[in-house]
Amino acid sequence: MARGSAAHRWMTMELKGYILPALVFSVPILFFLTPLLLVINDSLIIDGGFSIDNYIHFFFSKTCLTSLRNSAVVATTTVFLIAPVSLFISLVSYKNERFKNIVRILSSMPLVFSAYAFCLALVYIYGTAGFLPTLPLCSFQGILFANLIFFLPYFLIPLLSYFEELDPHIDEAAESLGSYGFHKFRTVTFPQIAHGLLSVALVTFLLVFNQISIFLALGAGSIYNLSLLMWTQYSGFQFRMATTIASVCILSTLSISIFFQPILKRVRYER
Repeated sequence: MARGSAAHRWMTMELKGYILPALVFSVPILFFLTPLLLVINDSLIIDGGFSIDNYIHFFFSKTCLTSLRNSAVVATTTVFLIAPVSLFISLVSYKNERFKNIVRILSSMPLVFSAYAFCLALVYIYGTAGFLPTLPLCSFQGILFANLIFFLPYFLIPLLSYFEELDPHIDEAAESLGSYGFHKFRTVTFPQIAHGLLSVALVTFLLVFNQISIFLALGAGSIYNLSLLMWTQYSGFQFRMATTIASVCILSTLSISIFFQPILKRVRYER
């Protein structure tokens, strides 16, 4: 009986050990992965049968390809312009506690407002009737400018945290060996934050690539990205085309993330 009870308790513990991981994995599959797969499946069904006509229409549509290009160009340009600015601010401020707190406060301000309110503020400042009417905000350049400012905190704040985790003893050892300035940054500092920099760049790229608010607020109905075009198709009851555009967004995001993983792994192991 004792052996049977012990075996029963052991089996119960083993089952409990499998139940929790199963629940952890089933939740994202049920509430996240399954809806995405259903969207992709719906884009491939026409009149009850399998068809890729929606994708053929997408890749032969000038509007769809222009929207895809706008998403990619704005996201890529935003990351490439934000990265050096964030890198410089983090490098200058991470050792100065007072300056660092000021940077955190100022950079977190866009995070507490919606993108619509932020765009409205830009119009009142830089628009044709604003205080400093210097920018054509309702244009591709204006959309790019708004993305640069709005998504700067999403890049800067995490990057600043990576800088705060740097080991000061490594800096001291480098300086004792005569490494200063750009040489120290290139050979000592940058290798330590390279993985974090690329991770933040990837997240920021995906956020900008899939955002809709700024294009909707400043695009004036004439400049689209994929998310805005998808919303337009959905609101116009073109559900099949909307699911096709959503599938392109999903597959693009997934492809970019998969492409970056070997790069991130390599940089992490080379630290």
